[in-house]
Amino acid sequence: MAAWAAPPQNGLQIEVSVTDQSKLAVPALRLELQSPGAVVARDTDENGRAVFTGLSPAKYRLRLHQNGFEAIDREVDLSGGASISLQLDRKSVV
Repeated sequence: MAAWAAPPQNGLQIEVSVTDQSKLAVPALRLELQSPGAVVARDTDENGRAVFTGLSPAKYRLRLHQNGFEAIDREVDLSGGASISLQLDRKSVV
């Protein structure tokens, strides 16, 4: 698909998988996706996955903050018009 092509009617998506240091899925974590003017939250499912759908091409900020663990704050760029999948590793704060 060319970069100038319109996204699918249902929009773009970001699929996130969260694992711990042992590479086990981490359920029930709150992820926040921030775009200009909006914040959307999703909880990871029993497989450590969360999906943000219906997104427009833009730059987003993905955040995961949980007591006792290293915070994750990452820019996600969908401005090229393609959906993406991310693997996040949750690390303990010692």
